[in-house]
Formats: sequence, structure tokens, C-alpha cells
Amino acid sequence: MNDAEISRKLALAIGWKESDIIDYPGQDYVGIRTRIVAPCVRLFSFKFPNVIWPIAERFNCFPEKYRANRYPGADEILWSARGVVSDTAAKSVALAVIKAHEGSKT
Repeated sequence: MNDAEISRKLALAIGWKESDIIDYPGQDYVGIRTRIVAPCVRLFSFKFPNVIWPIAERFNCFPEKYRANRYPGADEILWSARGVVSDTAAKSVALAVIKAHEGSKT
């Protein structure tokens, strides 16, 4: 799953409608149609700090950092949020929220 697909699935997981999401081919974000004051489009990506950290707070899904020693002499930094491991803190939160949302549908 690429970054734009993660952002799209995250938007759906937190309550945006499919019809409100706009894809931008070749970009790692999506657009969200809002009608707060007037119709407009806001860019949405799990990589944006002002997007992911309020989501982490709302869903109580903060990541933990750890070192993975996959082979001797190599320290790799990974992040885990609710058991979902990724190479970045923001991505681990996004994937954990998506996983929780998809699990609640069944």
C-alpha cells in the first residue's frame, strides 16, 4: 500500500465519506472536500503532523520506538502502535487506526 492509499484509508477510517475524497495521481496525499464555511478542498496525509497527531490522541494510539536487531551489528529503528510496526511513527499510527476500523466492520 502506497502513502496515498494509506491516507485515503485513514480518511475513511476516521469518518470521511468516499465521495469527499479526491485522489491526486502521483502524490502521497489526498484531498478532502469540506463544507465548513464554503466548499473547499483540504490536503490530507498521514505524514502531516497536524493530521496524524490529533488522530493519535483521539484514538489513544501513540507509537513506541524500539530498536530491531534483525542481524548482528545492525540496529534498525522501528515504531509500533497497537502492535502495528512500521518504519515511521506516523505510518504506524495510521496503519493501526486503519486496522482497528477494518476490524470493527466485521
